[in-house]
Amino acid sequence: MVRISADSTCDLSKELIEKYNITIAPLYVRVGEEERLDGVNVSPDDIFAHFDSTGKLCTTSALSIGDYAEHLLHTNQRCTEKKLVYSEEAKEELQELYNNVKELYTRATARF
Repeated sequence: MVRISADSTCDLSKELIEKYNITIAPLYVRVGEEERLDGVNVSPDDIFAHFDSTGKLCTTSALSIGDYAEHLLHTNQRCTEKKLVYSEEAKEELQELYNNVKELYTRATARF
């Protein structure tokens, strides 16, 4: 079985996620002083509401290697083929996340 895992910036529809059984790793979103997980305990509506009420933008940060490891270990439990596929846009625009995932993938493939 091949599993697809993406981070929450991919903005795939719920229908596609369910149809292809895609696992989503949520990025961190800072809303004011609170750190939340994209798509878990903060939604686009929450982000827009925060901006409307404060005039301030929310910020994001990549998952740590440990957080992504937990996500991938859960995903890889049912996976028979392990390959890292990424887009060049992700590599350029989300450099920290890309670096963390690449490092984790290097470590994980040595273990599995």
